[in-house]
This record gives sequence, C-alpha cells and structure tokens, in this order.
Amino acid sequence: MIGLHAISRANTCKYIAIDLDNHGAGDSANAARNFQAVMSWVETLGQYNIESLLTESDGRGGYHLIVLFREPITSELAHQLAQWLTRDWRRLGLASPPEIFPKQPMLVAKHPLGNWLRSFGRHHTHDFATTVRNGKLWSVGNAAIDAITSCKPNDPARIPIEARKFTPPEKAVQTPNEIYRPYSKSGVEKTPLERVLARLRNVRPCGDQWSSRCPAHADSNNSLSIGESSDRRVLIHCHRGCAVETIIEEIEMSLTDLFPREKKRTAKRSLNPVRTYTRKT
Repeated sequence: MIGLHAISRANTCKYIAIDLDNHGAGDSANAARNFQAVMSWVETLGQYNIESLLTESDGRGGYHLIVLFREPITSELAHQLAQWLTRDWRRLGLASPPEIFPKQPMLVAKHPLGNWLRSFGRHHTHDFATTVRNGKLWSVGNAAIDAITSCKPNDPARIPIEARKFTPPEKAVQTPNEIYRPYSKSGVEKTPLERVLARLRNVRPCGDQWSSRCPAHADSNNSLSIGESSDRRVLIHCHRGCAVETIIEEIEMSLTDLFPREKKRTAKRSLNPVRTYTRKT
C-alpha cells in the first residue's frame, strides 16, 4: 500500500482527511449513513468556500474526504479543524467518531512519524479503483484521475474562526466510555477491568468478554479483545498483533494496572490490651 503521512517533522500539515469505513460489506444502511455524513461535511466546508475532494475508497460504502491547503498549517490547527468538522457525528447517525488525519495535534517521541492515509488507486484487498465525487455524479477511470489532479488547494485564511476557537473534546482516555459506564455512584472502587474499559473507544460486549478499538494502531473494526481471569486480572489481545505494553502505554496506564490492587492489611486492635506496669522498689 502507498499512503501519505499527515504531519511533517516540523509539526505542520498540508491536508486534513476524514476516513469513514464500512467493514460490513453488505451493510447498506451503514453505507448510506456514511454517505450522508460525508456529504454533510462537504456542504459545511462549501459554506466557507473551502474546496474538498470526496472519494469512494473501497466500493462498499467507505469514503475519504480530503481538504488540501496551499500553504502548511500547524498540525494542532489541522487536528482541531478535523475535529470541528466532524463534531456532529452523533447527530448524523454514526456509531462512532470517524478517523481523522492528523490523529494527533503534534508528533511525540512514541509517534515520531504520526499516521498515514492510504492513497488513491486500486484497493489493496479487492478489485476496486478510487472513484471521485463530481457534483452529483461519480467519476471513474481517467475522469477520476483528472478530478483528483485538478483539485485546488485552499487558502488557510479560509479556515473559519469557529474551527480556530473550537475546543476539542477531552481525550478518550479521560472520558468514560459511552456504552460501558463503570463508575459507581456508591463510590465502590472500580476493578482493573472497569478502569481499562473506561479508557477504550467503542467498547462492545462480545460473549463473556469485550471488544474495542485498539489504541495502538489505526483501528476501525474493534480488533481488541478484553477479558478477565478468575483472579480479576485483565487479559488483552490485539488481533492485529499489537503488544500489550504498547496498548497500555497508549491509554496512559501501566502493566500493574491490569492486576487487582492489594489491600493494605491493618493490625487488629486487641479487645483486651495488655498493660505493663513498672514496680516501684
């Protein structure tokens, strides 16, 4: 596969992108919601005279919405703009937030290269080539290539003040999961499993376990399995092969957090304490 990194080493960007997947190949309802969502975001951008490039990425209801810039903008602003644009994903009927690029406000030591978006062309797993939305029609073949190469970069000055002042929501690791709410009103201490699930995205029950997005890679299909052993240790497995240490680091926890906390033992006070006396001679 060929892709383009979203953030330069100088923490600048020349594009933002929204990636909506439809992994259920026969899920026409989800494909329709994806299309309605990206068209809504295209319309929002158009209100600010921002030109965008909408492509169908897999032929199954997956889309890439890309905005190019004439000059580099800070990665922090790019990240903020993408979050502002997709802030209404719930209202648009999506089950989870779309993937945005750049995914981080800036590069950090543990992500020195950031993330990359798959480029245009033939799909890497099935026979489909990128198509491009042109007005009310989809362009294919050479027409799609012409539509891509003729897309004009935008002046960064067109980024709306609403996006520049937008306060992104707190990181997922700081917000209780919408589906699984482990916080007890009675103040009972949470189990290791509850603490881990509260820091993951798109948690869903899966038999006697749970599934979620894996925070260690660009995951859009719940490839992380989470369970609990008989002694209440948290069991984590990424079906894409991510190391447990990396997953835990991404949600700002440590390996010790996967184990039950030892309760401090307090010495029991005797009901009949022994008193000592000093005899005077």
